[in-house]
Amino acid sequence: MASASEISNALAKAMLDNAVNSLLNEGAGYGIVNIYSGSLPSNCEANDTGTLLATCMLSSLPFGAATDTLPGARITANIIADDPSAVVGGTASHYRAFSSDDGTNANRLNCHIQGSAGEAADSTDLTLDVKLIVLGASVSITSWTISMPES
Repeated sequence: MASASEISNALAKAMLDNAVNSLLNEGAGYGIVNIYSGSLPSNCEANDTGTLLATCMLSSLPFGAATDTLPGARITANIIADDPSAVVGGTASHYRAFSSDDGTNANRLNCHIQGSAGEAADSTDLTLDVKLIVLGASVSITSWTISMPES
């Protein structure tokens, strides 16, 4: 398989700016981010793995405009609503972002993004205020970025 393909920075930024917000908002409601313990599924199309700990609702515009990261582009999440009450306790290890019919886990549609989750010191894809989640406690996403390489 050839591996010399490269996209322009303008295309990397456009892909992030146009596709991510659009797909996360493809349902009737805002997108959601589920936080799980356990193993990350092999891809977004695979069934969920681990235990669902919390669900945070995205805003109507989940991500801000893409920035140039030389090479590539990055988007940073806008404010994400806390889950006021975790459904179970456990150690967060990964997340999956879904479009939704009404902003709840029960009415999620398609998984569009997944990755690692933890605290800032863990250097994960999505950062939580704490990774050890307690049943009934509030869960906050403090940082989430997505990058698009140019090659």
